[in-house]
Formats: sequence, C-alpha cells, structure tokens
Amino acid sequence: MNMIGGLNLTVKVTKEDILATLKANRIKHLQMYQEALDGYLVDLEKTLKEHHRLVRRAKKTRAEASAADYGNLDVRINTTKPTCQAKAYDVMIRMFERDQSKVVELSTDDYTQIMEDEFHWTRGWLEGASRFSDTARSYRATKGR
Repeated sequence: MNMIGGLNLTVKVTKEDILATLKANRIKHLQMYQEALDGYLVDLEKTLKEHHRLVRRAKKTRAEASAADYGNLDVRINTTKPTCQAKAYDVMIRMFERDQSKVVELSTDDYTQIMEDEFHWTRGWLEGASRFSDTARSYRATKGR
C-alpha cells in the first residue's frame, strides 16, 4: 500500500468527480493509444520495406553469392505494438456507475490510480507508447518519467 510521509491516508471524493475523472482519463488514454498505434504502423511499414529491400537484393545476387553472404540477412522486427488499456477504465466506470454511494472513500492507492491516473501498468505503457506518440511522450514528461 502506498503511504505518504509514512501515513496511510484516505480521502472522500464524490462519485460524480470520480466518474468525470475516469471518463476524461479514458478519453486521453484512447487518444494516446490511437496516436501510438498510428506511429507503430508507420514504423512497422518502414521496417518491412527495408526488410523487403534486403530480401530483393539477396534474391538478385544469390546466383553469385556464397552462403556466407546471407549471414547479414537476419530479418527481425524489434518493435512492440502498443496495447489498449481502456478495459481497465471501463470496468471502474461501470463499477462506480452502479455504486449507490454519493461519496466514496479512497485509499492512497485507490486515489493514485483513479484520480492521478497512475496504475501499475502506466509507467511501462507510457514508455512503449512514447516511442510512437508525441502526446504520450509529453504526458510521460508531466508524470516525471
């Protein structure tokens, strides 16, 4: 459990505020995801074109090339497709929409995730998405990562 200054704090937040925050964070996440996915596809296409060029060159010269010449034709795609974490937001939104309370008490961990948009997966997700998304890169900088 996260503690602040050695204290385990709780805070009461209106369900309306929680839902507004979750919905805004979900929209922001989807925008960064889409931008990262678009960038990933551009990068993937560029990588595939380069690999295709290498294969064409190898085919063209294979009659005169020795087996050793093919040692440089090690084709690998070293990029990871961004993931969408919208389901995490969807589950929490549905839960709070069904909650009968008007005010909810959040622990430090709950508050950090829900209100500060810092989940256990956020750091890794932003790191990956930042490779392809200017928005994710900027958001990551605001989070101090």
